[in-house]
Order: sequence, then C-alpha cells, then structure tokens
Amino acid sequence: MTIARTSKLTPYPGILPTAINATTLALIDAGISMLDYVTSLSIGLHLTQPLLDLSAPEESDLPTLVVASLPGSSKVTLVQMETRLHVDRFEEMLRLGVEACAVIKAEMETVVKARTRTVVERIEAVTAVTKGVEQ
Repeated sequence: MTIARTSKLTPYPGILPTAINATTLALIDAGISMLDYVTSLSIGLHLTQPLLDLSAPEESDLPTLVVASLPGSSKVTLVQMETRLHVDRFEEMLRLGVEACAVIKAEMETVVKARTRTVVERIEAVTAVTKGVEQ
C-alpha cells in the first residue's frame, strides 16, 4: 500500500516537519504497518553554525533547509530549501539533518513503546475483569 501526501503548508518551514512527524505518529497509533518512521526537522545556518529545529523568527532570517528521512536506512525522503546556500554548507546541513532525524526517531520510539505498554495493560485489565465476571 502506498500513501501519498501532498500539501502546501508553508507559512514558515517549521510547520512541515511538525506535520510529517505528527503524521508518522498518527499512522503508527492507528496500527498502520510501516517499514520505518519518517522523521523531519528544519535546519538553519547562522554564519557558519548550523542550528536545528528553528523558531519562526529564526527561519525568516536564516538560510533554512527542511529534511525528512527514514532513519533506519538513512534515506532522505524530502529536502526543501527556498534560500541560496553554498553547496559545501548544504552537504553539511543535510548530513546533520539526517543524523538529527535518527535522534527524533529514537525519541518517538520511546513514546510509542510507552503508549503501547499502557494500551496492553488496559487490555489485560479488561480481559481479567471479563474473565472474573464470566466465572
């Protein structure tokens, strides 16, 4: 099954990574089987220092790159840039973005596993009560 998502969500670039991460979590929560998480974030460049997960004012003042990737395979699924940037800086920011997406995946997995544990515990509690009523 293939799910294609197209939209125009760019009053500022921070909305797109948020939407991608939220969609990934929603699909997982709905029980949709996925080969890997799709994670995303924005990266800006201040002088020579890359900055991650920018705020709206930072994004409007700095060269900005939005990266989405499949952290398990390090495949890049989206790169969006609407400003000019030297190719050397671009490569550095892209590499950093892919690494940061792996960190986001680890955090997302922690939350998903905790939620799954809670759901399983609730199911087991309901099953135990149901078995007690049947006897």
